[in-house]
Amino acid sequence: MQDPTVEKLFTEQIEHYSKSKTAGKSPLIELFNKWYAAQPVKKKLEIGEFGGAAGQLLAAIDNICHHSNLTNIEIVAGYERNQVLKKIKFINGSVLDSNLPNSSFDVLVMRDVLHHLIGQNLAETRANQLKALKEIKRLLRPEGIVLIEELTNKSAFICKLIYHLSRINSKIGIRAPKWEISPNTIVAPLTPAELSSLFAQELKIQTKTVLFKRPRPWRSWLTHLFSAYGKYIVVAKK
Repeated sequence: MQDPTVEKLFTEQIEHYSKSKTAGKSPLIELFNKWYAAQPVKKKLEIGEFGGAAGQLLAAIDNICHHSNLTNIEIVAGYERNQVLKKIKFINGSVLDSNLPNSSFDVLVMRDVLHHLIGQNLAETRANQLKALKEIKRLLRPEGIVLIEELTNKSAFICKLIYHLSRINSKIGIRAPKWEISPNTIVAPLTPAELSSLFAQELKIQTKTVLFKRPRPWRSWLTHLFSAYGKYIVVAKK
């Protein structure tokens, strides 16, 4: 089960996540480009993204392989009218239960989704995160590739503390947009080691995990309780 605050958060942020720049700097674009360039046969691909907002990242991928089919699976139905490309197939759904057939995609992409898969408690949240990765494995075709960009924190203790503090704030109701704090912002980051372990031990998928460094504003250090954090990229092949 997913907490209703998740859909509320991204509904109230439709304007922000419909801006083209929200996906422009993602390293997943270059990683996809390298993978696609290495393919011996440039076949028509089925490419899907979970939580793709207005489809900006899919549009960037379309610049690399114009002839592929693009599908955006997004829990907020309101994003459908803001899709940046008409060719994007929009599905109002969730990575926790997509109802799509097995082996639907050659490529699956997911950016900053896992830490938002909030359940009724931390244990259910962690179960949701594992369920999401199992769903991706189910939907991926043989020889397919998964590209995940996820915000992580190196401290398991801080990851849990961030979850519990944001859960408490969901009841208190503090709003501080500059710090990305709101009653609907409940998050549960993973450590890089936990993320890699989910793929390796639970899903038996070969992965490569790298830290993607970006300038870190001081307010982000504050919201991460001054613990080391960063964007981790998982490249997984089935």
